[in-house]
Amino acid sequence: MKTLKIQFNIIIRELRFISSIPANAKPCFKDHTIMSDNEWFVTLKRRWLKREGGDDGIIHVNNIFNICDNIYSNLSIDNIIMIKKELENCKPGLHNLINTYTDQRKVRDGYYKCVERVNHLIIKLDYKITQDENKDQFFTYPHKILPLNEIKTTFFTGSDLHFIK
Repeated sequence: MKTLKIQFNIIIRELRFISSIPANAKPCFKDHTIMSDNEWFVTLKRRWLKREGGDDGIIHVNNIFNICDNIYSNLSIDNIIMIKKELENCKPGLHNLINTYTDQRKVRDGYYKCVERVNHLIIKLDYKITQDENKDQFFTYPHKILPLNEIKTTFFTGSDLHFIK
């Protein structure tokens, strides 16, 4: 249970970081810093000092989505709703990354796939939320046991049925 809470907190923190990525910026996921793309030392700092490139960001983001996918069925509905909200909020950050990496097709396409994955996760979470909200509306037997004299039955015979052609 403790690891579930830790994983949930990691997901929320990471999704909020993704949602905070502005246009024309490159994130460092290891230390949660964001660098403006037009600074000349961005490549130097990200590539050589932090050893983090665009591909690493895609792997990191997909790992977060894997954790989401693996734990949501064990979470409370309130936590699932919170994750869904953060997933919706992170889409603009992913679109900003797509626009930032227009010159790197592989990275840009990787972030497109991340957006598709977010949409798929949101659908799964919506389904889980809907299932939980509707679980009390389904009839479960025995709902109410009636005495035999209160049960009304109607029997149809062949002469009672009228078919429309």
